[in-house]
Amino acid sequence: MGKPNILHIFTDQQRFDTICALGNPIIRTPNLDRLCREGTVFTQAFTPSPVCVSGRCSMIFGQYPASTNCFANHDMPTDGRETFMTALTRSGYNTHSIGKCHFTPDPTEMRGFVSRQRTEGWISDIEKNEYKKYLRDAGQGHIMHALGIRGEMYYIPQASQMPIEHHITQWTADESIRFVEENSSGDSPWYLFSSFDDPHPPF
Repeated sequence: MGKPNILHIFTDQQRFDTICALGNPIIRTPNLDRLCREGTVFTQAFTPSPVCVSGRCSMIFGQYPASTNCFANHDMPTDGRETFMTALTRSGYNTHSIGKCHFTPDPTEMRGFVSRQRTEGWISDIEKNEYKKYLRDAGQGHIMHALGIRGEMYYIPQASQMPIEHHITQWTADESIRFVEENSSGDSPWYLFSSFDDPHPPF
C-alpha cells in the first residue's frame, strides 16, 4: 500500500466549542460536523499556545514555545530549523500550502513546502501574493483592506468589503479543492496545508 495523501485543514485561533458536532448548541457547522464524523477528532488535544503565530510555530517545528522562543505574533525562528513539511517532502510527498502560514518572518520562504499559494497580508509585491493577484484579475483589486483594517481596528468586528464569492475563505476553499482534484490521480502522495485566515480576532 502506498503512502496516504494528507489533507490538513487549519483554521486560525478557532475554539473547539465553535463546532456544532463538538457541543455548540447555537452555531450550525454542517461541513465541519461531517469532517468530525468521517475524520478524527482529538478530544484530549490542546494547543501549546493560543496565539496565532506562536501556535503555528509549535506545530510545524514540533516544539513548545519555550524552545521556539516564539510567544507572540512575532519573534519567529530564523535559524533554519527543520519543519515537519521538510520531512514529508524528503520522504516523497508533494507538499503544498494554500492560505495563511505566518510562521516565518520572510513570507516568501518555503519552510519545507514544495510549493505555496500565499495570502500573507504583509506581502506588498502582488506577484508573490496569489490571493491579491486573484483579486486584481477578478476586478477586485481596488479594495484596499481585503483582509480587514489592521492595527487596533483588527480586534473589532468589521463588515467585509469583499463580495462573498471573492472572500479569502472562499478562495482558500476553492483553491484547496482544485489542488485535491488535480493531484489525487497522480502517483506521488501529497500533503496539503489548507490554512484559513479566519476566524482569528475578533471572533
